[in-house]
Amino acid sequence: MKFEQIQLLLESVEKHGRGGRGVISLSLETGIPQFGIRRFVGKHDDCVMYVNGKVVLNRFGVHKGSVSDMLAHFREQNRKRTNCFWYFLCIFIVFNLLLF
Repeated sequence: MKFEQIQLLLESVEKHGRGGRGVISLSLETGIPQFGIRRFVGKHDDCVMYVNGKVVLNRFGVHKGSVSDMLAHFREQNRKRTNCFWYFLCIFIVFNLLLF
């Protein structure tokens, strides 16, 4: 899921407060496919979780329900992933130059 989609999803869940919001309603509101929301919730239970069939912020997780902390975490993950890509690309180019 792209960072912009994560931001949209987390802000939407935060807007609905402790009552949460169903996956279908979130999908209609954000434009994110239902399977993407379900995958995100299953993968990132430290940020969001299901309560009574609705998606709510995890106020007891690592980020204590703070959307800004969650977004900073995902931004940092994205930056590390991008840096890793460029390192591997540089190593690949250097390796190929050494062979020829």
